[in-house]
Amino acid sequence: MGWTLGWEELRRALWIAIGATACGPLVDDGGAETGRAEGSDGSSDEVGTSGTTATTASTATATTDTTSTSIGTTDPTTATSGTEGPPPPSCQANPEVWEETEFCIGLGPDGTCSDCSDAGCQQEAELASGGCTPEYEHLVCGPELSAGQCCYVAFVYDYGCEGRPYRIDGHAVVADAIERGDWGASAVPATAQLSDAQRRRIGARWQQAALGEHASIAAFSRFVLDLLALGAPVELVASAHGALADEVTHARLAFGLASAYLGVPVGPGPLAPGPTAGARGLAEIVRDAIVEGCIGETISAARAERALLGATDSAVRRVLSVIARDETRHAALAWRFVAWALREHPELRETIEMAFAEAAIGPAGGTTDPDGAALRAHGIVPDDDGRVIANEAITALVLPTARALVHDGRRAA
Repeated sequence: MGWTLGWEELRRALWIAIGATACGPLVDDGGAETGRAEGSDGSSDEVGTSGTTATTASTATATTDTTSTSIGTTDPTTATSGTEGPPPPSCQANPEVWEETEFCIGLGPDGTCSDCSDAGCQQEAELASGGCTPEYEHLVCGPELSAGQCCYVAFVYDYGCEGRPYRIDGHAVVADAIERGDWGASAVPATAQLSDAQRRRIGARWQQAALGEHASIAAFSRFVLDLLALGAPVELVASAHGALADEVTHARLAFGLASAYLGVPVGPGPLAPGPTAGARGLAEIVRDAIVEGCIGETISAARAERALLGATDSAVRRVLSVIARDETRHAALAWRFVAWALREHPELRETIEMAFAEAAIGPAGGTTDPDGAALRAHGIVPDDDGRVIANEAITALVLPTARALVHDGRRAA
């Protein structure tokens, strides 16, 4: 698809957020992302490259020398523990490949280990990944018998959360949905042309989105406390506090739509508490802001824009217009924070580079959803569209902006 999703406003907001002034053009004459910016010393910051279409699954790794930073890609079907020579004594995930997930399950009924070709094993891998929308791709290594359990490493891709993910110990956490009416804003979408199965499916997806937006309230609450603990500028604190209020609105709007489609009032149950302010160091806070905000919220903003573009139901469009507008601001806020942190603490440059190195390109879509037209009309992005959007957001928005951020940070240093 290339640069066809019309994210000019989002791209402009991100570049304004980091104050980029010294980098070359984002796109060449043919519209393809160039993936390179020249440094003042003649070296280059290469933060990934892309053509006009994302067609292969790949995952990012990073190498750093004194003249350039390169974030390349490798085919995940060949991903290993990353060591040279003899294989390691046990099946272990490569810590530089965030899609690799370690997990263990019990022996099968016959006392043997599964080869993880069954749905149960793959679901355990997705659960262990901690992603919001995880999808099992393939087995990296295993099974290996350990303490009476079958242990594996699997490649599990996550297509992102709605809003800013709330992570505890690296896992995205959301509340359970329960029957309650106080969280849902009034909404009356047109459902007469939908089958019962389509209506339930759309309702389930809006419920999933609502739980993600609800978790974002906690994520921004923690971010506000982190900013205060770091002595951040008032502008960042005020913007984060405003984003928190936005997420309350998003959750209420999404729960309202979910309730309308499902025919019962739904809302969030209790949400697990996470680390409090002061329990995390600067590097961890910055890394989380990159993963959750610069990468996750940029993808979320792009997905909201695409959902709005495809929606035809008037009630849904009203909700999406609010969410798309706000998510663009939230993504820009994350980039502003990381730019400020890099200016104040140039020693964070390597941490920032490594965090962006993990922005992986996922597998391209290969199937057509029979309910795709109905989903799009009611504001739901089908899974295959979501893959394309995530890939394009990374190649056309995240990586060029990261390159500019690192480049300007080097000049400032």
